[in-house]
Amino acid sequence: MNSEYLDGNHTMQNNTSDTIQVIQCRVTNDVFVNYCYLVINTESGQSVAVDPAWEISTIEEYLSRYQVDLCGVLITHHHSDHIDLAPALARAHDCSIYMSNMEYIYYNLSMDRVVLLDDGIDLTLGGITVHPIITPGHTAGSTCYLIDNALFTGDTLFNEGTGVCSAAGGDPVKMFRSMQLLKENIRDDVRIYPGHRYYSDLGTPFGKIKKYNIYLQIRDLDQFVKFRMRENKEVMNFS
Repeated sequence: MNSEYLDGNHTMQNNTSDTIQVIQCRVTNDVFVNYCYLVINTESGQSVAVDPAWEISTIEEYLSRYQVDLCGVLITHHHSDHIDLAPALARAHDCSIYMSNMEYIYYNLSMDRVVLLDDGIDLTLGGITVHPIITPGHTAGSTCYLIDNALFTGDTLFNEGTGVCSAAGGDPVKMFRSMQLLKENIRDDVRIYPGHRYYSDLGTPFGKIKKYNIYLQIRDLDQFVKFRMRENKEVMNFS
């Protein structure tokens, strides 16, 4: 898998296989910074977008630059900074939006072109095999997507932490269980691509993240819940 970060004047790339390429799209809205992703099958010329938001011109530029068609939009959860452009992209490229059935029903969402997913049932889009893993905690139906050797985690798992569990549908107990699920099922060499970057590089192998992400080290449920729900006045800056 090729992992490439494109942001105006900067390009970074690492290679792990031949047919799947990950384009990291850094997008901003006021002070907020998100990362959405294009996952490209270089053989079929097809791609899927993960959590597209805010800068449609940036995403369209990458689709044009790599001369690929968009065949699907994957949504990790319903918060606006992850879903903002999904309807517009789906209409523009005549494709579907994919998200968990749990997320869609719990929040009473209403969107056109939506295909609802259940845990662990693979789908294939343009030659790209997508394995959804339902990981509630940040929201009721947050979903991670395993594609080839990459895991797209939205706000479930960051390199340095996890998403908050205090918004509607959030649950620290479920977040604890989601962390255990990932530890049990994701190989150490799988690269992690979250929705936000704080300090360390996106695409870091899971085995390395497990060594310094405290939420992946806590084994006791009560301790995890207490730590996750603590009052925390420290501000973590997006980058």
